[in-house]
Amino acid sequence: MFARFFQILAVSAAFNTALIGYTSAADKRRVCSGEWTDMRRIGLSIGDCDLNDISDADLDYVHRRCGEPWGPWKNEQRTAKTCTITVIAGPRKPNARGALVYPVRKVVRP
Repeated sequence: MFARFFQILAVSAAFNTALIGYTSAADKRRVCSGEWTDMRRIGLSIGDCDLNDISDADLDYVHRRCGEPWGPWKNEQRTAKTCTITVIAGPRKPNARGALVYPVRKVVRP
């Protein structure tokens, strides 16, 4: 009876971990620092960190902390908007432009 209970408990814990989400062994905590940009086709980035796959809550936090990103619109003068945030990011991979970036999984809030 207890063996069956622990078996169900173990399967339940594994299932919950999969549902909640977790960072893989390759994901690491890092600091993203650089220009805060919105490049339309490439998406949102800070320095060499790709922010396209973060949650809406994390994106709201980045907007509150860094302001609006610089965009490629013709009527806007380019002003460097730099920002620094701490994130959990995966290993480097090429983005739409071919540059190696860290795909951000989650923004770490203080």
